[in-house]
Amino acid sequence: MEDCVYQTDPEWIKELTRSGVRDNVNFWRGDQREFKLDKGAYLYFRRRGAPVIVGRGRFDRYERRPVAEAWATFRQGNGAGSLGRFRQRLSEVLRIDPDKDEISCIVLRDLDWLPEAEYYPVTDELFPPGQNPFRKILRGRFPDLERRFEARADKQSEAHPQNIAEEPSAADSSVESLAALADRLVLDRESLLEIDRLLRDKRQVIFYGPPGTGKTFVARALGRHYGGACEIVQFHPSYAYEDFVEGYRPKATGEGFELRPGPLKRFADEARHSSEPHVLIIDELNRGNVSKVFGELYFLLEYRTETLTLQYSRDPFSLPANLWVIGTMNTADRSIALVDAALRRRFYFVPFFPEEPLLSGLLRRWLWKHRPQMVWVSDVVEEANRRLGDVHGAIGPSHFLRADLDDAWVARIWKHSIIPYLEERLVGEESRLKQFEFEVLRRAVRGDVSQPNGAEEE
Repeated sequence: MEDCVYQTDPEWIKELTRSGVRDNVNFWRGDQREFKLDKGAYLYFRRRGAPVIVGRGRFDRYERRPVAEAWATFRQGNGAGSLGRFRQRLSEVLRIDPDKDEISCIVLRDLDWLPEAEYYPVTDELFPPGQNPFRKILRGRFPDLERRFEARADKQSEAHPQNIAEEPSAADSSVESLAALADRLVLDRESLLEIDRLLRDKRQVIFYGPPGTGKTFVARALGRHYGGACEIVQFHPSYAYEDFVEGYRPKATGEGFELRPGPLKRFADEARHSSEPHVLIIDELNRGNVSKVFGELYFLLEYRTETLTLQYSRDPFSLPANLWVIGTMNTADRSIALVDAALRRRFYFVPFFPEEPLLSGLLRRWLWKHRPQMVWVSDVVEEANRRLGDVHGAIGPSHFLRADLDDAWVARIWKHSIIPYLEERLVGEESRLKQFEFEVLRRAVRGDVSQPNGAEEE
């Protein structure tokens, strides 16, 4: 057996099985959290959705750690329910003393159908970046598969100096593909293209608007669309620089502290070894103390070609050009007014209000396409927003974008989601709140269901 581990999907496993290659490779099935261990192979398991190898030799993104600490860090999905069992499995395949020795924790990138990410064999000496062990497995035995992998592996190798992050090509996200994405999301095409232009220009944008307008949904859809990695973090009042960039954390063994990278530093390091856009989504950005969380990195948001020294590790650090940041802000609590000028200068701001071109008519179009008998709901929502007269507190369409929507569900959503939200916004205005009762609004719009432009009666 070749000592290789890959993450793949069920369809690719089927193809490899049909081709006779399946027996040469150990696979991580991320969708099933499958754990497979063969004599001579290294343990591998999952951390935060990424396949992981634990073994000796070189490592990619994590330092060497004591066995107990590695088990605690990567315990989810490692196939060993206790530290004792984990040590036993290590001693079965590695010539180490699991009570004393350290092991390297190596993170692999997720691989897709016909994977284009880096591949690593599970041996004492990892292949250098860009060398594809599948060449060794396939060579001369499976010409068709070999040709398919060679083309992609060569492409990967050519772009694999130590730091290959570069300005993503506009071809990576053509007008046609973005237009298709807009159609899938029932969004205005030109508005989505404008967001793409803003991202490519400044690499940092903020989506702001009331809840339920799809800010995070659109951000994640764009992150997946660009082809690189996409990661999401959420700010909150206690979130700090030490959580986001780097900071000292207690060791799992309870003995002292160690410096741990935060999601921004890890994600930047990953982007540095790729040419595709890597999208970091910061959800609810205005709930955190943004100046405190970013610290000296405010400077790097504006000057991507510069390098700064981090305050804890004292390492030089920069933000690669292909790391794009999308923040989301909820305007319902008006905390967006507290955003400082330094942040505003470094980000483009994209409004997500129901009447903005990006979202205008979205609910109506979606209902005509998926639940035409429920299109009257869009009139109820529009009438409620008209009476509310507050774009920052408007009712967003996402409450009603569900395939099983019917009269009962609309009434249920209105009673248990919309009304509590409006009670908070209209506190002390009980008489006005009565104008937003579901039946009152439904009677007001009954018999006035207009079609969206271009829609036809079915």
